[in-house]
Amino acid sequence: MKQSLRKEIRLPFYDYSSSGWYFVTICTNYRRSVFYPHISAKYGHDFKNLGTSPKDSQARKNTELLKEVIYELESRYYVNLEIDFYCIMPDHVHLIIVFNDLVKRRGELESRNYSLRDVVGALKAIISRYLGFQVWQPNYYEHIIRTEDSLDRIRNYILQNPEKITIDWVKLDPKV
Repeated sequence: MKQSLRKEIRLPFYDYSSSGWYFVTICTNYRRSVFYPHISAKYGHDFKNLGTSPKDSQARKNTELLKEVIYELESRYYVNLEIDFYCIMPDHVHLIIVFNDLVKRRGELESRNYSLRDVVGALKAIISRYLGFQVWQPNYYEHIIRTEDSLDRIRNYILQNPEKITIDWVKLDPKV
């Protein structure tokens, strides 16, 4: 039986460890609802009443864990990494990840020993390990942010994303 190969979705020859701004979307496996919506406090957000369910409590715990992992990746694990903005949705997460310049003492740029793939892979692995099941789809979407206008449009998209949802608690993952 012929095995299908996944199409490469990254830019060829682009160095994903270089300084810059990246918009990343990571979806849960089979688009299962695993998390409760949250937007990083940097921009604040009032969510409409999304309803409740017995599974709501676990979804909130999963969201708290994801928030903690995002904070730890930014503050402890990766030098000169900044999570500018993020939004957690029931079945996906949006992040704006910034790789700041690494500068040696004499002012020259230092090479980074991690890439966007490393950061996203770490986040996915840690969450899946803690929750005890394969939470994420194998791949992720990324977009290189090149202009202020693009950054503003993406932030706006992320801010408006929660307004477009209603949670179907019946479809929540049974492991949640």
